[in-house]
Amino acid sequence: MHETSLARKIIEEVVKVTGEKASRVRRVRVAVRPPATVMAEALREGFDLLKKESLLAGAVLEISEGEMVFFCRDCRRESSGKKMISSCPHCGSEALRLARQGEVYIESIDFAP
Repeated sequence: MHETSLARKIIEEVVKVTGEKASRVRRVRVAVRPPATVMAEALREGFDLLKKESLLAGAVLEISEGEMVFFCRDCRRESSGKKMISSCPHCGSEALRLARQGEVYIESIDFAP
């Protein structure tokens, strides 16, 4: 299951970043940048299963939908949004491409006092 390996990577990254404070992590917020092939419920289930064997046993995973990032080939600027766009909001060009898509990234980590 793709989501379980993704959950494992999230746990490993949080433990790596938080170090000694990992056992105090209470909430991990991740965003899924569309269009993604990640099933949120399966990712949450994988996290809940794997966290029991880690320093994040008390943590909760929150998943939100991130924004797509577009790159305009004409004005060379990026723009972002939750929906597909057909023209650049900066210059009006239709020479857009998805710059980042389908990514899952950690937005924030909350600790218990």
